[in-house]
Amino acid sequence: MGVFFVSREPVRNPEPIRVFAEVRAALAKALPGSLIAGSLSVNVENRFAIAACPQGLGAVPESSISEVYDYDPVRYQAMVIGLVEPPAETPIHWIARRVNPEERIVAVLPAPPALAKEIDVRPHPRGYLGDSNTLLSFGRLFKGRSAVAVDRVGLVLTAADGEQLARELKSALRPREREP
Repeated sequence: MGVFFVSREPVRNPEPIRVFAEVRAALAKALPGSLIAGSLSVNVENRFAIAACPQGLGAVPESSISEVYDYDPVRYQAMVIGLVEPPAETPIHWIARRVNPEERIVAVLPAPPALAKEIDVRPHPRGYLGDSNTLLSFGRLFKGRSAVAVDRVGLVLTAADGEQLARELKSALRPREREP
């Protein structure tokens, strides 16, 4: 994905930092002791803040957050404000956000733990993320769904707030077996 930096400065809006902390706290409460890595994005006015979270969803320093000011699916290019490039899953976040505009938070877990039996892993659409037709196919998969597992992408979750995201993630994962 091509990245054009509109401004190379840290994200100054406190809202994404607050939401990332809210997600981290909700996941710690719903899934104690679990470290689930992925990428997380949140709406910020007419753009979205996004960050890769290798230490767990929401656990990211402020300097690692980028604001995607605009994304062009035809050119496969993002206009960004921030110090770092957004993660490779940015097109997935963009299309999930476009087809579910009421949802505020999008999370992509490339290697989720074991999924619940109710979650079917859907095949990856033909093509690559830079192809607008592939993105449209992803849009059809994500529309109206809060949890979708896609081969070669992972688990994609959309939610209105951190608590809902934690509930969706907990219901999408297979319950842990209790030790006797």
